[in-house]
Amino acid sequence: MSRQFKPGDLALVVSSLSCPECVGSVVTLKTLHLVAPLEGSSNYYRIADVGDANCLRAWEVEPNHFFPEGSGCFERNLMPLKGDEQPAQVRQAERVQ
Repeated sequence: MSRQFKPGDLALVVSSLSCPECVGSVVTLKTLHLVAPLEGSSNYYRIADVGDANCLRAWEVEPNHFFPEGSGCFERNLMPLKGDEQPAQVRQAERVQ
């Protein structure tokens, strides 16, 4: 499922098996890549070739204290942050119900 991220968006890391200390950090998304597992590995990925069946969407993120230059997160492990608009929309929806 695509969450309609765009470069420059902020996202919350909600899950990470390889970096549990990253969960809860906020990242800025840079570039979307389609990646596929390296042959014989479940922990290392490569840029996917056209026609790869097991592609995953991964975002390169701006470097911070958890993510060095060139690091990325799988899209499935990210929750979009939309600034102050989302909490107001949620509050309004709660009042309507």
